[in-house]
Amino acid sequence: MPSILSKAVLTILSVIVALYIGEISVRSLGLGHPAERSLLFSSPTWQQDSRNAIRYLPNRKIRTVAVYDGNIEYDIQFHTNNLGFIDHVDYARDAVSSRKHYAFVGDSFTAGYHGGEPWVPRLRERVRGQNIGIYNLGIDGTGVEHFSRLLKSAGQQVSFTTIVIVAISNDFRRDYWYPQVQGDDISFCHETAGPPDCGRVARIIPHDSPVVEIQKIAKQVADDKKEVKSIFKQSQLLALFKQTQRNLFGRSVYSKKNVEHSLLSLKKIRDAFPAAEIHLVHLPQKEEVVMGAYLLDFGKRMEETGVQYFPALQRCHWSEDMFFKHDAHPNSAGYKNISSCVSNYLFKSQGRSD
Repeated sequence: MPSILSKAVLTILSVIVALYIGEISVRSLGLGHPAERSLLFSSPTWQQDSRNAIRYLPNRKIRTVAVYDGNIEYDIQFHTNNLGFIDHVDYARDAVSSRKHYAFVGDSFTAGYHGGEPWVPRLRERVRGQNIGIYNLGIDGTGVEHFSRLLKSAGQQVSFTTIVIVAISNDFRRDYWYPQVQGDDISFCHETAGPPDCGRVARIIPHDSPVVEIQKIAKQVADDKKEVKSIFKQSQLLALFKQTQRNLFGRSVYSKKNVEHSLLSLKKIRDAFPAAEIHLVHLPQKEEVVMGAYLLDFGKRMEETGVQYFPALQRCHWSEDMFFKHDAHPNSAGYKNISSCVSNYLFKSQGRSD
């Protein structure tokens, strides 16, 4: 009879062979890891203002390119105004006290440039003649704690009667970060008790870089990422397993601690602006559109915060083709749908339903 050691060795070898075959199969079928992304900007882009809020650098024309496995997913430009927000008009405190002012605050879905034209500034066309002012306070990569700090900071420069928090589920798991630039690399650093915990998010490129040069830089960025990945993090079989687990038990990725902290940040917004009407528009992420359900369902908790909740996934029409193929952001059609969905919710009662 084989010894216990022989059986153990045989079992381990069998597992290794099975995992190897599984890895080869997953790679050949194109499953597992999504395409490798390289994100490029023609500027350091972000800044931390004097009140520890994150906004863009002011008065800039910024080009951004997302490259997936050597293919350009989007290559667009956006403009920032005098206060460091994405808009073609400058912001100042309005002397007309009777005007209603809507401050739209959120992450990249609110910044809205990926489809080629930011959607929040275009809302002015929908409310023209209704004595309404529009501010776009959307900043990439931010979470609910960022929204709280930014509203308090921007509130020192402009006034708003209505706050519209345009959030996705991921915003409720994001910690506060601040930008750091080292050479050509942009990193997001998290607030910690010890040394800064920074993760590289983008590479700075010349604004007029040709496509060939962009693809070359993107390949170098992707290669740099692979060098720091362990063999396990490069496994597409493991990535497929994690994705399947996420699809089955998606809500588990949102820690109770992060969600509770984000809900507390919402209460801080409510307390800081007691006279303001506050809405939270919960936009769906691409995977939630596919699933037909939110990964994070916190609608019942909104009453505690004094914020009016609008579940856009259920109230508006969505489809997977409203997002880029590889990138998680909405495309032009997606942002058009967001604009229609949000404006119908906020302004329908004021005579516009488009």
